[in-house]
Amino acid sequence: MKIICLFLLLHSFYHLIIVNLNYKLPRFFLGLNILLVLFSFYGLLALFHVTTHPLAGEYLKTIFICLLPIYSFFFFTKEKYIYPKDIPIIIFVFFLFSCVSFYGKMHAMFLLTTRDGIDFTNNSGYLFVPLIAGAALLRKSKMLQYVLLSVSLSFCLFSSKRGAIIICVICIFWFVFKDLQGKNIKQKISVMSLILIMSAFGYACFEKRLAESYVFQRKLQEMADGRGSGRENLYADFFDFQWNSTTPFQFILGSGANATLDVSVNYAHNDWLEIFINQGILGVLIYALYWLIFANECMSKDYTPQVRLALQLLFIIYFMKTLFSMSYASIALPARFIFGYCLAQKKINIQNY
Repeated sequence: MKIICLFLLLHSFYHLIIVNLNYKLPRFFLGLNILLVLFSFYGLLALFHVTTHPLAGEYLKTIFICLLPIYSFFFFTKEKYIYPKDIPIIIFVFFLFSCVSFYGKMHAMFLLTTRDGIDFTNNSGYLFVPLIAGAALLRKSKMLQYVLLSVSLSFCLFSSKRGAIIICVICIFWFVFKDLQGKNIKQKISVMSLILIMSAFGYACFEKRLAESYVFQRKLQEMADGRGSGRENLYADFFDFQWNSTTPFQFILGSGANATLDVSVNYAHNDWLEIFINQGILGVLIYALYWLIFANECMSKDYTPQVRLALQLLFIIYFMKTLFSMSYASIALPARFIFGYCLAQKKINIQNY
C-alpha cells in the first residue's frame, strides 16, 4: 500500500511540473503554487533539521496528498481523459466512497458504544460537504442535484459535527439562491417544489438525530447558550504564545512546521493560527493572498455558471474550515477532483497574460 501511495505522489509531482510548464493556467494556480512552495520549504526544513520533529514526514505527506492531486485532475481533464458525461459517474463513486468511510467509522464507534455506552461524532461527515459542489456540475438533472443535496445534508446531520452541518446548510442556501436566479415562473415553481421536499427530508433527519443522540442535543444546547467546543481557550493560548513568547524572528517567519505541537498537545484547529505559529506573519500574508486570488477566480466570467458555482461552493467550504477546523490539510478527495476539473474548464484569453 505504501508503494502505491508513493507511486501516486510521484505521479502527482510529475503532473505538477507538466501543468506549470505546458499550460496557460488560471490565476488560482499562482496562489496554489506559492502556498505549496511555502509549506514544502518549511516541511523540508523540519525534516532535515538536527532536531527533527517526529511528525515532520507526516506534515509533508499531508500537504502533498491534499494539494498535488489538484494538478493531476487538471491534467487529466485538459488531456481529455475526463469528459462532462463522466461527471455523474465520478460523483456517484465519490458518494459511495464517502458512505463506506462514514459507515466504517460508525461501525468502529458502535463497538465502543456497545462496550462503554458512549455517544459519538463522525468526522467522515465532512466527506459529504464537497459533494454539494459536485451537485452543481450535475446540470442535466435537477432532480439528481437536489437528491444529492438532501442526502449530503442528512449525512452531515447524522455525523453530529457542528462545523459540517453549518457549512452544509450555508452551501445549500447559496446553491438554491444561485439556482433561482434567471429562472422563469414555471422553472421557479419546479425548483421550489424540490426545495420543499428537500427541506421536509432534512427536518425529518434533524428530528431523528435529535431524538437519538445525546451528543447532538448537547451541541445544540451549547450553541443556543452561546458556548463553543472549548477550542476558543485553545485559540487564546496559541495567540498568546505567538504574540508574547516568541522572538521577532519567530514572529515574522514562524517557529517551523508542526510548531503548534510544541505549544500544545494538539493542532490549532484554525488555519490562521496554525500558520501564524508555524510560518509567522509572512505565512499569514501569503495565505491571505491565496484566498484573495481564489475569491477572484470564483467570480471569473470565463467559466460556465455551473462550474463557477462549484468553485464558489468550494470557496465557502474551505474558507469556513480555516476558521474552526483544518482546511488546507484536509481537502477531501472529491474536492481535489472538483478543483482540478473545474479549473480546467476556464476559457483563458491569452492576451491577458
